[in-house]
Order: sequence, then C-alpha cells, then structure tokens
Amino acid sequence: MIKQKNIYFIILAGITVRNLLKSNYLNELSLKSNFKINVITSKNLFDDDIAYPMINFIYVDSKVSLICKALNAILRRRGHYVFPTMSSDIILNKPLNSSIKIWASRYLVYPFPSSTLLFKILHGIFLAFAAYLNPLKHKLFFSKDDIVVSTSPNNLVDLNCTSLAYKEKATIICMIKSFDNTSSKGYFPVPGSKYFCWNSYMEDELNSIFNIKKENIFKIGVPQFDIYFDKNEEDNYLKREFDIQNNNPIVLYATNHPELGPDDVEIVRQISQLCHDINFVVRVHFMDEFSRWEKLGFADNIFIQKPGKNISLESDLRLISNDFLYDLKQTLYSSCLVLNTCSTITLDALCSNKECILLAIDLKDRPYEKSVKRFYDLVHYKQILELDIFPVIESIKELESSINKIVHNPNDRKEKINMAGIKLLNRSDYSVNQFLSAIENIN
Repeated sequence: MIKQKNIYFIILAGITVRNLLKSNYLNELSLKSNFKINVITSKNLFDDDIAYPMINFIYVDSKVSLICKALNAILRRRGHYVFPTMSSDIILNKPLNSSIKIWASRYLVYPFPSSTLLFKILHGIFLAFAAYLNPLKHKLFFSKDDIVVSTSPNNLVDLNCTSLAYKEKATIICMIKSFDNTSSKGYFPVPGSKYFCWNSYMEDELNSIFNIKKENIFKIGVPQFDIYFDKNEEDNYLKREFDIQNNNPIVLYATNHPELGPDDVEIVRQISQLCHDINFVVRVHFMDEFSRWEKLGFADNIFIQKPGKNISLESDLRLISNDFLYDLKQTLYSSCLVLNTCSTITLDALCSNKECILLAIDLKDRPYEKSVKRFYDLVHYKQILELDIFPVIESIKELESSINKIVHNPNDRKEKINMAGIKLLNRSDYSVNQFLSAIENIN
C-alpha cells in the first residue's frame, strides 16, 4: 500500500486564515487532492477545526527569538539594496509610515549595504540561529518527503516551521499571499524550493529580482478570489444592512491604514456633500483606526461599515470572521462604484466587474515623500495602472465629476473589466485547481 503523502500549510496570520480557511479553499483542496492535508496554526487565530473534517490541525506558538528578529530586521533592510526594485527608493527613503522604528532601521544596512557576500553570510547566520533557537524543534517533525507550504513566506510568523523544514530538506513552497510581496519585502527569510504566485508579473519579478528559475515558479491565481466565481448576489444587501430607505445609487469608499489614507475622512466628508444624491458606504480597513471615523459626524448619505470579528481586537484578528469575505463580496455587488487609495480592493472590484476610481488626492500640499501619489509609483501597483482601465484622480473637483459621470451616465464596461481581471489575476480557472495542477507537476 502506497503511503499518503503529507502536505503542511503554515497558517499563522489572520489574513491567511481568512484567505485559505474561511474562504473554504483548503476544504475544497482536501476533497480534490490525494494528499493528507495538515494545517499548522495557532489557537489564538483559529479554533474551528470541527468544520474541517478532512484536515488535520496542529497547533503551535509562532513566537520567534529576539536574535532572529534582530537579524531579520538587518536582512530585510539590506535586501532592498541587494535585490533592488523601483519600490526600494520609496521604502528606504520615503517610507510608507513614519514610525521611529522605521526611520531608525535605515542604519541597519551599514557597512557595505549592497554587498551580496555579506548578505549571504548574515543570512546563513540567521538560518543557523533559527534552527538552533527553534522552540518547535522537539515538537514538530518533517521529513524530506513532505511538502511544506509557507503562506507568509516574507514574514517571521512562519519561521519556526520553515526553518525546521529547511533543515530536514523538505520541499518548501513559498505561496505568495499578496501582490506587493515579490517587489516590496526585501527578501525571503527561508528560501523556497518552489514559488507559487498569482500571475505573470509576479513570476517575472521573482525571476528578475531574486534570480529564481522560472521552472521553479508556478502561477496559481488568487486563492481568496475563488469566491467570485460563484455569482450568488443578494438583492439590496447594503440597503438592508443600513436600512437605507431611498433608491439612490451606492458608492463604496474603501479606507486604508491612516498613514496610507491620511485624508480619507475629510475626502468622504467633502464628496458626500457635493454628491448629496448618492449613498456612500465607508468600509473601514482592518488596519484603520475606527476612532478617526467617529469624528466624521452625522450625514444622512454616509454609512460606516465595520467588518471583522470584533472591532476591539487587534487588526490581524478582525479578518477571521466567518463572513468577512462573503460580506466584502456582497458589499461590492451592491455598489455601483468603488473608491480607494492604492488598495488591493481594486482587484476585488475587477473580480466583481465594478467600476473603480483610484484616489491620489492630497488635501494639503505635501512633499513627494509624504504624498499619497508616491504609492502609485510602487512596482506592484503598476500592474493595475498598465491595464489603463480605472482613472487616477488627484482633486476633489475631478473626483466629483468622475463619480457623477460613472454613476449617472453609466457606460457598460463589465466585459472589459472582466477581461482585465482574467488577464491580471490569472482567473482562467479556480485557483484551487491551478494549485493542484502545480503540485502534481512538482511531485
């Protein structure tokens, strides 16, 4: 009798719990695959294993040693010099947030910041410490025949598991979880045997930036976007949620982290007054601060949506609500237009065939290094801009005009938007089917 082969998914971040477990992705995979599916996760993030009878759950602690955290900070910073991209200058010199920790990290690259040899030596030391100080080395065991899928391969949360797999020479799959992870994260703490990414853009970035051979890269689409293949649209979803009594069109404003969308509140205030015959649903980002939206005051055409399990929890835990993705999907279906500042929700808009306006609005004069406009120069967002399908707006006046044009004089571009989504997000088939095909090719 042939022994069933093990595949281990390391799921130790709220966003990967949402994308792979709450989306039903791994349930589908367990039904279609011949592998024994194991999920390594944390009780703090997930305790609903009874709903996944075909999956074996292993609960661990993801705490990493201080030495590894320090070395990772050095390597990540140096990685932007050793593996530079067009995003590197923004990340290094015009950081996405202004915390003291971010600014202090500038000095971690010296001496010889661009030295590949020094980077390799430091990375080897890092991997040695990761194995030696690993709290799981007597609790978690892999063999060289196992497949270990790192779902947060750029972050330290997976380190304890991936460093053990690396030591035992198991096949490590770096499953890229977001479209900025190949160009904006500096390096991979533990090298992968194979890399699963979304599309051709990311494949080219892995090859050109990190010199990973294309035969070791597989395009599998976007796991959490499989939900959009099922067009189970609920009538009047948002009208029922907010008890909206009028029949005015609904525009979705997706907020961002306060550092990425500093003027979000004031933009909503101004545009809702100018477009008083439109309902604005403001979906608060899981890393946004709810307190700043309390300052908005009352307006009869603004409705604040607070998604997530519990708004009092830290941001990572707001994502793991059972209905988070379903709520997002129905919110998009109920809206005629999506507004956002350089957010991944633009990709969700593509999947749901919705019009989108990209905001590059600074309500006060800011130098480039503090302007929201710099976010559109990041490499990963060029994929969207090159589609030339959604406008980038730089003023409130321009925004008012664009909203009215799209909402009151609609031009049916659903097919064009759909084709752009298929091209950019590799949506020719379900991601779970593409994952299975890739696994068969490397097994």
